[in-house]
Amino acid sequence: MSAELLDHDKGRQPNPHITMELPEMPEKHILSDSSFETRQTGRDADSDTGENEGTDDETTATSGTTCVAFVRLKQFKMTLVIYSPVIWRVTKGILLLLYLVYTAYSLYNTWGTEGATRLLLLLVIVLYVTAGRRLLKLLKGRVTGVHVCWPTVTRIRIILRWLLYVAAVVGAVAYVALQVAPYRPHNLISLAGIAFLLLTGLLLSTDPAKVNWHAVFWGTAIQFYLAIFVLRTTVGYNMVHWAGDRVTEYIRYTYSGSRFLFGDAYTMHRFVFKAMPSVVFMNSTIAVLYHYGIIQTFIATFGRFLNACLGTSPIESVNAAAGIFIGLAEAPLFIKPFLDEVTESELFAIMTGNYASISGSTMGAIISFGIPANHVLAASVMSAPAALAVAKLMCPDHTPSTIKAEDAYNVNTGASRNLLEVVSKAAVAGVSVVVTICANILVFVAFLDFADHTVNWFGEQAGLRDLSFRRILSYLFYPLMCLCGVDSEDLLTIGRLVGVKILTSAQLGYKQAAAVIENSVTFTEYRSLSNGTWHYHGDDLVLDAWNRTLVGGVMTDRSVVMSTYIMCGFCNVAAMAVAVGTLTSLAPKRTGVVLKHVVRANIAANIACFMTGCMA
Repeated sequence: MSAELLDHDKGRQPNPHITMELPEMPEKHILSDSSFETRQTGRDADSDTGENEGTDDETTATSGTTCVAFVRLKQFKMTLVIYSPVIWRVTKGILLLLYLVYTAYSLYNTWGTEGATRLLLLLVIVLYVTAGRRLLKLLKGRVTGVHVCWPTVTRIRIILRWLLYVAAVVGAVAYVALQVAPYRPHNLISLAGIAFLLLTGLLLSTDPAKVNWHAVFWGTAIQFYLAIFVLRTTVGYNMVHWAGDRVTEYIRYTYSGSRFLFGDAYTMHRFVFKAMPSVVFMNSTIAVLYHYGIIQTFIATFGRFLNACLGTSPIESVNAAAGIFIGLAEAPLFIKPFLDEVTESELFAIMTGNYASISGSTMGAIISFGIPANHVLAASVMSAPAALAVAKLMCPDHTPSTIKAEDAYNVNTGASRNLLEVVSKAAVAGVSVVVTICANILVFVAFLDFADHTVNWFGEQAGLRDLSFRRILSYLFYPLMCLCGVDSEDLLTIGRLVGVKILTSAQLGYKQAAAVIENSVTFTEYRSLSNGTWHYHGDDLVLDAWNRTLVGGVMTDRSVVMSTYIMCGFCNVAAMAVAVGTLTSLAPKRTGVVLKHVVRANIAANIACFMTGCMA
């Protein structure tokens, strides 16, 4: 009986009018609605027509296989998305391990050479950027979890602070007495210059009674000891000199692009076709370092250092550190979310710090002019603590800062999605910087020439020859250069360069300084190769035997260093317009405060730069 029923069921055809409800199945067991409908449609077609059964079976099988592959691919993509952070961490760990193996093997092969120094420095940077900050956060978490007796800690901090005060003063006095006074007594004049500059800042202070002397003291002390390390110790001088050589070497790669675009004759137009392309190149370099978080790491680190030493707020310290790498218009972008919350004193310090430093792209142009790279790097770093010290002197705090330290130090990375986009955008932005620099220099040179001829004409009417606008600038800054300790034979020359820099732009001042440095090299060669005479014609030096005029005169080696440090900053008339435009657009609510302090902050930045020159 059962066999007959089975045979009867096998011969029965399915009724298309009968529907059957299927039990619900988990979503992961369902391939897709479309695949189910496809197979169901195939069955209905077979029951209606009964033809082409073989072809329909093959179509159904192919459709089902395609749907399965599609679902598997979709599941694989979802898995990658879900576990992408883990995959990325593992990939970075493998790459870091391979890099460490390569570096260890390379150091083994090249130890003792200059290449090993580069590898070792790069290794330190990579380890600090990838793991250093995480380790510091981990240690900080462990320390904060320990029970501390705060009254005892406070007493220890007070004692330690006064011990550091005494140690800093005793160390400075001992160095001056043992190393400066016996061998370079003329340099002691710079001490009078520092005292005069600090007194000027105090007289211009908005509230002398509220001055934070701790910040003023340590800002000046850090600047002093940095100068000793960079200029007077063999290790420090060699380190900074080596770093300057590497930066100069890197900038020279720009010449390949210039040669490709403009041909071998690009050196005939050194400023536009040789120096200015380095601005674009360095701007893209800074953007790449910013994209990968390297710049932010060093800014946060140096900002924490300034905050710990000077006691300035985190937002002020971060801005001062940012000014070492990026320009006057870009530095406020790092702290844009906080500009509406900063106090008046903090905003003044932000403006002063931006004035008293130069950007990486501008640094590239200055080095391309022929200014010593090691001194440009050192001056840019030394001006940061000096700017904070003078800012706290001229505009003291009245209200405490409300911005948390972690918020200030966690600088956001860029919004660009990939490296090519970063390089492209930065290159285009660099072109606009080049256009701005060229346009400003063209206009300022024309105005200076007009001013020279105008003053000369009025002088001739009164019977005064060789009178010019530049000579007036030389005499105007002559007393200040005397207090800074400039060599007596170069007082007028550096006074003229400083005046040009303040009234026009740092680029033009350094461009003229580079010409004087080149003249100095030529003059040294002239004295060693011939017994010819020379004489001055106004500011120019005439070499009689060679029948050649060195426009702008010459300087001693010490004056070259001092002029480099004094002029290292954006503190000039043109920069005030840039600062006002940038800050008022980023924080419209603070327009009144910005306009109130724009001139005072520029003066404060100039005082900081003059102090840096005195330290040299």
